[in-house]
Amino acid sequence: MKFIYLGGFPPPYGGVTVKNKLLFKKLNSNLEIKKSGFYNHHKNIVYRVIALLLELINKNNSLVIGVSKGSLKILTYILYYLNKKVMNNSIVMVMGGTFHHMVLKDKKLQKFLKEYKKIYIETDGMKKALNSVGISNVTVFPNCRERADISINLNENPKIRCLFFSQVSLEKGVDNVLDMAGILDNKGVAYSIDFYGEIVSEYKMIFESTIDSNSNIHYCGVYKSSTNNDLYEKLSHYDVLLFPTRWKNEGVPGVLVESKISGLPSIVSDLNFNSEIIEDESTGIVLKQNTPEELANVIERLYLNRDLLAEMKHKAKASSEYFIIENYIEEIIQCLTNNDQ
Repeated sequence: MKFIYLGGFPPPYGGVTVKNKLLFKKLNSNLEIKKSGFYNHHKNIVYRVIALLLELINKNNSLVIGVSKGSLKILTYILYYLNKKVMNNSIVMVMGGTFHHMVLKDKKLQKFLKEYKKIYIETDGMKKALNSVGISNVTVFPNCRERADISINLNENPKIRCLFFSQVSLEKGVDNVLDMAGILDNKGVAYSIDFYGEIVSEYKMIFESTIDSNSNIHYCGVYKSSTNNDLYEKLSHYDVLLFPTRWKNEGVPGVLVESKISGLPSIVSDLNFNSEIIEDESTGIVLKQNTPEELANVIERLYLNRDLLAEMKHKAKASSEYFIIENYIEEIIQCLTNNDQ
């Protein structure tokens, strides 16, 4: 059996390519696997398409498929009619948290997906959704990271240090955070908010004018680190992550996993699978209304109750074990190499 990883790798850096990079690294350390020729961008498109077709028609190939949901649908249709044997030998690594919406609307796709050896999805909620339409070859493989030796950083600063670590846009709830700041000022809460992330052009002027008028708010640019440990060290110096997103296509945000590893509780909107990743009142807070007032009340509560904040930091750190790739890689390799499945 010849193992081929069919998926894109950084650059650019995004949820799909980062996940592929990590999984390929772990698989390549334990078995002989190569990257698909289709993603060799040093070659012209004709070469890449021919390489892909050869990979798809070879009945001795076993694919690890890590592509976006749209590409996965097209690939699944092609494989079902072209080479079902390859499907039976292959596994799918579903990216993000909205794949099941597409599947529930497509009865043909539901039938075709059953031909894969295994489909790995990122949440229990997605697994239940796929099971409900008869797709049983499904296992949860969360949006994982490598194990890291990072200590919990308990705050002795009188301010409660808040972090926003995402795209700076209305869809990500930045307006709620800025409005929250005004409420905290009126409440007399000592706080700071650091923003990291790309500012969308249509929101740039409003955002910059707002933070210029508040000395507690700072824009720190787009964060760049050479190692994951650098990122975790940075995150660990804050008290809470603010994630009041309202983006309807929100998947399984990597920053929520990285915050857990860093011992950083998250305050999240109750959107898609956020409440599955963050346990309310344990590893963070799940907002019921996702309003600036609710967000401010949560920050004030944690500001006044540092014991509760410290408890949440410890629980967030402990819960990160579920998202460590070393806990899953052996099972994935066994699935790939077991010809009886």
